[in-house]
Amino acid sequence: MSMATLVCLTSAGTEEGGLLNLPLSWHFRIMIFVLVLTLLVTIATLFGHVTSLITVLGPEWICFDMAVYSLFAFLLLVGSSLVASAFDFYQKMNTGVSRDTIRQLMTSVVLGYVLMLLHGATAFLSYQRWKVQFRLYQRRKLIEEDEIDL
Repeated sequence: MSMATLVCLTSAGTEEGGLLNLPLSWHFRIMIFVLVLTLLVTIATLFGHVTSLITVLGPEWICFDMAVYSLFAFLLLVGSSLVASAFDFYQKMNTGVSRDTIRQLMTSVVLGYVLMLLHGATAFLSYQRWKVQFRLYQRRKLIEEDEIDL
């Protein structure tokens, strides 16, 4: 989904120049940065889960997933909102940006918001997994304390 959003965003532009020649191009630069960051970290995390590399390393990966995907959801909210404000500016100010470019930007905003929801759902599921593991840990600790008291 990150790749589809990135392709949709970077393929937008006018005939005279690309996306970064449009007014308010810094909005697009931020969104491109966020999309590339999410894409690279998601691929690295997926590689770690598939190869079981995360079990070799020490930190609590459920908490890592929860924090990273929550951060990504927030960054995608900000990035998609910036792109939405840019194409809204183009529509209201009649800057000469073609309708096809505006449609591509609208599509990338919709995909960005869907991606934000997916990352938020992933963070929420990681939180749920962490909560279950924490409760199991507390129960095990309580049982061990009862055995010590005997």
